[in-house]
Amino acid sequence: MGTRKVRLFRLIAIIVSFILVVNVSRSMYSLWAKQDMVRERKDVLTQLQKENEELHRKLDDVQSQEFVEKEARNKLGLVKEGETIIIMPNDPSAGSGQANLQMTNGEKQKEERVPNWQKWWGLFF
Repeated sequence: MGTRKVRLFRLIAIIVSFILVVNVSRSMYSLWAKQDMVRERKDVLTQLQKENEELHRKLDDVQSQEFVEKEARNKLGLVKEGETIIIMPNDPSAGSGQANLQMTNGEKQKEERVPNWQKWWGLFF
C-alpha cells in the first residue's frame, strides 16, 4: 500500500507540474504579445509627437505678422500705403494681344451676351 501512495503522489505532482508549466507558458506568451503592443503604441506616440511639433511650428508661422500680411496681399488684395497694384489678365491668350486685335468691340459684346448654357452647348456639341 505504501507504493501505491508514492505512485499516486508522483502522478499528482506530475499533473500539477504540467498545469503550472502550461500556465506559466501562457503568461509568458501574453506578456510577450503585450510587449509588442506597447512597442507599437510607442511608435505611434512618437509619430504623433512629431506631427504635433510640426503643427505647432505651422501655428507659429500662421500667427506671425509676415504670414498675416502675405495672406492679406494675396487673398484680400490689400496693399500698403504708397504701393501700386498691377492686375494681369488671367487669359493667357489675352497677353499676346493678337487674340484681342482679331475681335472687335461688337463681337466682344455679342460674346458676353450669349447665355452660359449656350456657351456650354457650343463647347460640347
